[in-house]
Amino acid sequence: TECRHGAGLVQSKLLNAHPDARLRVYAIWVNKLFGDARNRWDAAGLTDPRVVHLWDADDVSGSWLAANVAGNQGSDWDTYLLFGPDATWTSRPGPLRNSGSPVDHQIDDLRQALNPLLATP
Repeated sequence: TECRHGAGLVQSKLLNAHPDARLRVYAIWVNKLFGDARNRWDAAGLTDPRVVHLWDADDVSGSWLAANVAGNQGSDWDTYLLFGPDATWTSRPGPLRNSGSPVDHQIDDLRQALNPLLATP
């Protein structure tokens, strides 16, 4: 699926390219398409130790994030949300630096938005 392909691109084009970067990736997996069931989930190539995998069987997180993150340009799934080191989470996370969907079609935009954060000491 697109989600799996996008996850593989995040691993290969971003995480592998910056092995020492101080990043934290939260991958929230949901049951949207045939084959997405928890017992069939395989991390989709996101094997970097900086990735935290979460399973949201009822897809509560996607709907909430889509409705509550100011500036979100994605949908309720197969979306990336990029926050910088200044981000906080009180009632809502922010500030959002960049977002997009589907991840595999937006990987170059994500890389471009991430680059300035990687250059910051």
